[in-house]
Amino acid sequence: MTMKDSFNSSRLQTQLGLSMIELMIAIALGVVLLLGLVQIFGGVRSSFNAADSRARIQENGRFALDFIRRDARMAGHFGCRNEFHHFPSTVARALEPGPNGALDAGFSNHLIGPGALSIRDNAPYTTQAHRPIEVYDYTGTGLGATYVIATDTPAADGTAANWASLPDAGLETISARAVPGSDILVMRYFDESTATVTGLVGTTTGRIPLAATDVSNVNLFGLYGITDCNLASLFQVTALPSPTAVRAAAGGLNLGRADPTFWFDAASANELYGRGSMFYRYQFVVYYIGVGVNGPALFRQTLTEAPTTAAGALLLSTPVEVVEGVEMMQILVGIDTGAPRDDFVNQYIDANTLLTGAATPTAIDNAFRQASSLRISLLVRGNPQAGTTRTRNTIVVGDLNVTLPNDGRARQTYDATIVIRNRLRA
Repeated sequence: MTMKDSFNSSRLQTQLGLSMIELMIAIALGVVLLLGLVQIFGGVRSSFNAADSRARIQENGRFALDFIRRDARMAGHFGCRNEFHHFPSTVARALEPGPNGALDAGFSNHLIGPGALSIRDNAPYTTQAHRPIEVYDYTGTGLGATYVIATDTPAADGTAANWASLPDAGLETISARAVPGSDILVMRYFDESTATVTGLVGTTTGRIPLAATDVSNVNLFGLYGITDCNLASLFQVTALPSPTAVRAAAGGLNLGRADPTFWFDAASANELYGRGSMFYRYQFVVYYIGVGVNGPALFRQTLTEAPTTAAGALLLSTPVEVVEGVEMMQILVGIDTGAPRDDFVNQYIDANTLLTGAATPTAIDNAFRQASSLRISLLVRGNPQAGTTRTRNTIVVGDLNVTLPNDGRARQTYDATIVIRNRLRA
């Protein structure tokens, strides 16, 4: 072995390990790189969560408006004619033909007592078809007002008086389910799904002949409407006597009328509803903001779809959480104040203003009859984001200035102007 080989061998043996200084430098560099990776990952995750929250807000806002839009456009649909035909403001409020000749232009509500009791307003609230659309405004949320959302975990309000003129009992104490600050929307109509009468209605049995496939979709004790494009009746199905007929004679919620057979005009000895008349399910729908599984949400309730008793047909179904994250609903009513009515909106006002001075059923009817469209604004929130700072603490919902809680949530408003198409005359 030469001296040079001995030197190289000795140097290799002395570099088999790292010194403490070299090890500390390597660890420090590794920690710096790891911290950088953690910071990058955190930023990417935060951006992803923010984008996902925004996407959910957009999806929820659009979905909620689509749900409301469908029902609002059907409000007042009673077959071929809308409520302006069946419930003209120029006639008496009686619902059945009688000695005085008073009749709501051919609309007969068989859930109201006959004679002196046969007045529109004596109908059970859910069946008051002469008011196909109602809006109830939360106190203090009128045009230009300021409302403070104090917490991101609201509780139900519980005070019916906070919604002016709200028929709380008729809505099964909705004030105990609705959160404060939001409006309540009520709609009534005959559903677009229809069956056709296949034969003449029996003059003594109260039977309505339908196709067997249609009868199979009819619920016993459910509320239904029938129309021949001139007359219309709202009644309860009291029996399913055969695969091709339903029965709607007096019984169940149906009360006695001037003619107990319902479908036969004794004076003229003619069928009121014959072959080709249309048979619909009656719909009652209410929207409100309530407390959902993950906080405030848009809720929808209808009449019980498959009642087990006669009285059950007037009960509301279990509330359905339609869309989560909807924190507030503000509704402005577009009114047609023209004389004569021309179907053009002259102004948008809140429901409290609309009902100001309406102290009688007739006055309330006339107030709601002015509505030609609805301007609905929803405030939709996302999930809380840690470390998020808000650039502003106030957002406009409809024409209401809303002060937001500092909870790290993104929020967005969604607006839609919905024409009540069954109120258009053109």
